[in-house]
Amino acid sequence: MDDAADPAGVFIDACVDDLDKARRLFEADPQVLYLTMVGSPMLHWFVIEDFQIAVQRMLEVFKVDVHHRNDCGETAIHAACMSGRLGSLRLLIKHGADLDAFHGVLDEPPLQLAIRHQHIDVALQLMESGAKLDYLIDDFTTVLHAVAGLPQSNKSTMTNALAKRGITRESLFESLKLGDEFDSVEDFFDS
Repeated sequence: MDDAADPAGVFIDACVDDLDKARRLFEADPQVLYLTMVGSPMLHWFVIEDFQIAVQRMLEVFKVDVHHRNDCGETAIHAACMSGRLGSLRLLIKHGADLDAFHGVLDEPPLQLAIRHQHIDVALQLMESGAKLDYLIDDFTTVLHAVAGLPQSNKSTMTNALAKRGITRESLFESLKLGDEFDSVEDFFDS
């Protein structure tokens, strides 16, 4: 297959193996940064595949917007959280990714996605980096609802990590002002 037949593939290879070639491809056609692989923009695809050198080059050399959203409203940080890519997540955080950006379609923040997909290391990194913990999703779902769906060993890890940061059923009930909608903490969390 020649380079013209698969410009996305050629650019991907160049980002990983030959930065000078990647720069030439970019200079010839800046839109190469926004070609898609399997429906995802290049940055998202590099994150999903955990090509950290390519993620770094996209952000530092080609200055791709870390907040760029795909057609589903997903940023690269969402891709990292759903696929469990801790190294790529750290690069995105270093470059200012929004730790609390709600996913366009799923309407969930990165922390919720990481927990729901059982990527505990990613969830803990988000928490350590300052992700908001007292969020409420439209369907009255909180971080503790996501934790409740985890296997017991992961549930204990996350519950303890949240408690160390002051997040308990009672604190969320109070900080989210849920008393107007629900009679008690138990009514909200156990219903």
